[in-house]
Order: sequence, then C-alpha cells, then structure tokens
Amino acid sequence: MRKERGISEIRLAIRGNASIDGYASKNIRLAQQRAKSLANYIISECEIEDSSVVILPREPLREEAIGILDTLSKSIEGINLEAIRDITHTVKGIHLKEAFVSIDGKWEGRNWNWYKTNVLEPTRFAEIHLYTRRRFVETQRIETFDMKVPSMLLASVPKIERTQLDEALVQQNAKETHQETLNKKSPVFVALKNNLLYDGLLVANLGLEVGFARHFSIDIPVTFSPYDISSDYKMRTLSFQPEFRYWFKEGWQGHFVGLNAMVSWYNVITPFNNRTRFQDRNGDTPLLGVGLSYGYSMPLGKKKNWGMEFTVGVGYAHLDYDMFYNVKNGAWFSRET
Repeated sequence: MRKERGISEIRLAIRGNASIDGYASKNIRLAQQRAKSLANYIISECEIEDSSVVILPREPLREEAIGILDTLSKSIEGINLEAIRDITHTVKGIHLKEAFVSIDGKWEGRNWNWYKTNVLEPTRFAEIHLYTRRRFVETQRIETFDMKVPSMLLASVPKIERTQLDEALVQQNAKETHQETLNKKSPVFVALKNNLLYDGLLVANLGLEVGFARHFSIDIPVTFSPYDISSDYKMRTLSFQPEFRYWFKEGWQGHFVGLNAMVSWYNVITPFNNRTRFQDRNGDTPLLGVGLSYGYSMPLGKKKNWGMEFTVGVGYAHLDYDMFYNVKNGAWFSRET
C-alpha cells in the first residue's frame, strides 16, 4: 500500500424519496424537500460547511416500490402479488388507490392496506452517505461509508446502488472543479450599472463593475451630460469616479466598503441659485476628490441577473471655479474655491 497523505475531503451525499401515491409533481417536490430538510438539519447541528453537503439527483419514484416488491417471496397468503406488481408498473399515482378496488372488491381492502404498510411507507425516506477522499503519493482512492441516521429522521431506508451515488458525486465534483477553474482564470462578475439619483437630476450615466477576485472588484461610473435642460437649470458634466471595493462575502453580494477618487468637469446652474452659472475655472480645472464608501448590494430575480445597490460615502472634494451671471453671454464676476 502506498503511503497516505491523509483525508483531504469529506462529503455528505443526501438523497430524498417519496411514495408513488398521489400527484407525481408533488411527490417529486416532496422528495427534494426531504433531502434539503435533512441537509439543513445536519448543517445547523454539526460543524459542516454547506459546500460539503451534496444533494443527489432523485431516482424515479416508481423504482423504489418495484425494488421492494422484487425482494419479496413469490407468494404471500391472502395477497395478490402478481396484480400488485402489475399496478405498480402501470398505474399513475393519482389512480393508484382506485386500482386496488379491482383486486380487493372494495375501497381500502386487504391488498391496499398491505401495500400501503409494506411498500408505500418504506419509500418515504431521506438517505445519507458519508464520503471521504484520501490522497496517495501516486494515486487517489475514494472510500465510501454508510452513515446511520437516527430513526426520528428517517423511515426504513431501501438499499440503493453504490455506483449511483459514486457517479453523482463524481459529476458534482467535476462541476465544482470546472467552476473553480473558471474563477481562477477570469473574472466571474461583470455588471453594467445605472445611478437612479443621477437619472432624477436628468444626468446621463453608466457604470461598469468587474470582480477580479473573490472579495475584490473595481467600479467605474461615468456621467456625461453635454446638454442644457432649461435656462434655469443646467447640469453639464463629464465625471469619472473609479472605486476599489472589498466585499465581506464571496460572490460580490451583500456588504462592501470602497475607496474612490473623482475627477469632474462641470458647468452648472441650480434651481437654488438660478441667477448664477458655475463653471470649473477657465473650463480646464476639474473638481478633484477622494472618499470612502459603504454599501449593500442585493440580487433580484430568480436567475439573479439583476440587482440593486445602496451606497453612502464621505470624502473631500476640491473645487476651483468661476461664477457668471446667468444671462445670455453673462459676464464673469467672481472666482471661488
């Protein structure tokens, strides 16, 4: 045997199931809910990372019932196993109970009650398997162990094929490995952004944010409005405010802090003082600033392709500007900083 390097990975593989009695769509959801409930219980009660728990694909619900019937003897006194097997293979769940009337001669007869206790009940379960991956000098091996779950969590658990679990886990690992490779090779977060407060001021704007590591991103908003809105209100500007951000959680969602700088050329008339036009000195002395920000970003929609971001900040800006009378060809009358 080669010298072991030790356990490098531990996974819990969980699969849920439900009986075939009733609507198939509801039973499929119920099977997944059982698996998720067991996973959530284990994560909350044990020191296990979310990424260490894999929920396996659900097998066809009918297969569990067929498997139980196949393990039984050829005959059971008072029970029509041949007819029961035929019903299990052919009848849909919503008509299952009704089909037993043909062999019992009444509603909820002997065959149905036997079937409900010995076939349907054992197919309502959640199943858990513990996987450990051990690495060797030249090779690696996957060892699989069954983990016994308290009876309060599970009903009777039918045996499932080991190869099914192994294959599902290998596929899950392959997907995660592929995603990790993409994360390392290129940015996995790119967003086009629009500032609603600027929109309210009738200032055209667009931003680009790129995440280049798990906790970092660069945000570059640009405002450009070369037009006059009215004789009493003008917000001409060309501004850039690049910001370096640190995100507290991976995935560029939730809370973040940022360090930003700003450069802005401007020609402004405000409703608060519409008799004066303010312009950066000689038209070539932009506002210069630096600041700190704090914000929160939340995704929107099922696919999370949309989002909303809230930001507050504090900083310093230096303005060196000329003041003109707000009339046609208005004269210069002061310079301020």
